[in-house]
Amino acid sequence: MKKRLLCAFIFLTLLVGCSSQPLPQKSTSISDEEVKALYEQAVTLYSWFDLSSLPVDTSQKATIDGETFFKVSAEVATYQELETRLTRIFDDQIVNDLMSRGIYTDYQGSLYAKPADRGTNRLRGAEVHSINRRNDKEIEYCVKVEILDDKGAIKDYEHYCFRLVKYKDAAWRFSSFELVRYLDSRHS
Repeated sequence: MKKRLLCAFIFLTLLVGCSSQPLPQKSTSISDEEVKALYEQAVTLYSWFDLSSLPVDTSQKATIDGETFFKVSAEVATYQELETRLTRIFDDQIVNDLMSRGIYTDYQGSLYAKPADRGTNRLRGAEVHSINRRNDKEIEYCVKVEILDDKGAIKDYEHYCFRLVKYKDAAWRFSSFELVRYLDSRHS
């Protein structure tokens, strides 16, 4: 009996120890690579609202308050899941702003969207990124973007800086953000 219990204990220990999912780490610092990864995630999420909505299945539509929505056919299945993804990257004010735009809705427990494709500004060139650590709870993520003329020559630069804040739950979230390649930007 003791041998069986020992074998079971060893098996469970190995099973837990060999899990494909790493145990979450509560680190008080964040590396430049992690900051860059957060920025890239923020661009992806924000683009679902400012550039192109998530892909939809046009054969599954719903009319809600006189507007036509289509079932999202991407990896995000529910309205709650979309909101959860946003709250991992952005503060409440940004999340509330994005979710209040009416691009996405819950319909019968699934995520539906109004397709809204806009595209990026072709008069934007290369980007240079920099990370400025203000203190142990605030980082400024800056992007310098080339502004091109109609022939593709650099005529100017735009500078954007976004505030990344460490919250009480030890998560880092952007408290300011916009897309640097959005069609309706400052120099269009």
